[in-house]
This record gives sequence, C-alpha cells and structure tokens, in this order.
Amino acid sequence: MKESIAILIEYVATFIELCGVFIIIVTVLKELYNIIFKYKFQMKDTERDTTVNQGLASALEILLGAEILKTVIYRDMMQLVEVGALILIRVFITILIHWELNHKIKEQEVQSFDEEEKKPQ
Repeated sequence: MKESIAILIEYVATFIELCGVFIIIVTVLKELYNIIFKYKFQMKDTERDTTVNQGLASALEILLGAEILKTVIYRDMMQLVEVGALILIRVFITILIHWELNHKIKEQEVQSFDEEEKKPQ
C-alpha cells in the first residue's frame, strides 16, 4: 500500500512540476512576443509590465507545491535536506518576485495619480 501511494505521489508531483514549467515557458514566450511586437524593443516600456512577475510567481508557487508533496514520500534524511533547501530557495525567490511585483504596482499607481493631477480641469 505504501509503495503504491509513493508511486502515485511521484507521478502527481511530476505532473505538477510539468504544469509549473509549462507556465514558465508560456510566460517567457508571451513576454518575448510583447517585447518584439508590442514594445518594439523599447525596454523602458517593459518595466511597467507585471506579466512576467505574475507568471513566474504563479509557477514558483506551483513548483513549491510539488516539492512539498514530495516530502511525503522521502524517508532518507539527505533527501529531506535537499527538498528543504529547494523549498527555502523557492520561497525566497517567490517573496522576492512578489516584492518586485508590489513595487511595480505601486509605481504605476503613483504615475497614474500624478498624470491625473496634471490634467487640466
């Protein structure tokens, strides 16, 4: 019974990881399309776009879920240490991406507020 659950968890975790990788690939391809066709290589315009941050944050959270699921089947201490280190790294990166995303959103709000104040009434 334990072995069948371990096999099932391994397949589910692999599927979840593939979903996370797919989200990363789609996010990067979408941003490349935007850079080339929408922004015409004007990198200053891409700084206001939060699509990449949102996509990467979502993908990292999905990958983190897969790593947490894997901890159920690991019994060796070294495997748990490796997964724990991966979880810590991914949590740190996720926090960093969320912080950057919030910073960009606040900048956009300030810019839109400044633009509204400059409009003649």
